[in-house]
Amino acid sequence: MKKNQPTRSFMKSNLGDYPPGWKSDQQLDIPNPPLQKPLGDDVELIDLPKIDRGVKILNRDVFDVINKRRSRRKFADLPLSIEELALLLWATAGVKRVVGDNYVTMRTVPSAGARHAFETYLIVHNVEQLTPGVYRYT
Repeated sequence: MKKNQPTRSFMKSNLGDYPPGWKSDQQLDIPNPPLQKPLGDDVELIDLPKIDRGVKILNRDVFDVINKRRSRRKFADLPLSIEELALLLWATAGVKRVVGDNYVTMRTVPSAGARHAFETYLIVHNVEQLTPGVYRYT
């Protein structure tokens, strides 16, 4: 056996190796779940600003921010702007478009073939125009 053979075997995809007769929910005509979980009647909706493709984060372009990203344990006291938050939410969980009659969302990130409701919750501490608390992005 070659030196790297066990590693190479481990790295090979076996996603197509299903048991005989196995069918996916889609093949079984099970309807897609709702695009998002329902909101309660007492929920206050907050409209985020439209994404500005030229928005800068701390006066740097998005590529520069992502490229120089590092884990840090010290945080600036500067608040995040509502525009910056809107861009970050879109980049990490945003819907680019809805296909069909609210059938599937095309997102900025993988979502298991749109077979599950996609939920994003955030704990807000220091964002302009938002009271600190827990929010759900829909």
